[in-house]
Amino acid sequence: MTVVPAGVLHKRLYSASVIALALALFGLLLLSPWQTRQRVSPWQVVGASSSGRWRTLKHWCQAVVEGRLWQSMRGRVAQGPVRQVAHRSASALSGYALPSPQPVPLVVQVFHGAALAA
Repeated sequence: MTVVPAGVLHKRLYSASVIALALALFGLLLLSPWQTRQRVSPWQVVGASSSGRWRTLKHWCQAVVEGRLWQSMRGRVAQGPVRQVAHRSASALSGYALPSPQPVPLVVQVFHGAALAA
């Protein structure tokens, strides 16, 4: 048995909120995979073959399409280009965020919504 902090998704090294943040940065703010990795990943040292890219982002998008990250997202995100899947996923996750009396940036809504989208 492995014990991880609350919010870490099954068989993932990142929390649901951080994965959603990466999807939002890539899909909504149109950052490159490398720029997204620099903002999200705690590991700053990468191998030579990974320089300038982030394959994990593609794997997360595929997992969302297959319904392996959030059960509530199963069947809500269709297969497509990686950026399009990230965009649709982030948009859907933002809908799970609790209402706020003040305007909140969409990326923040995605971050909070992912924590609630079991």
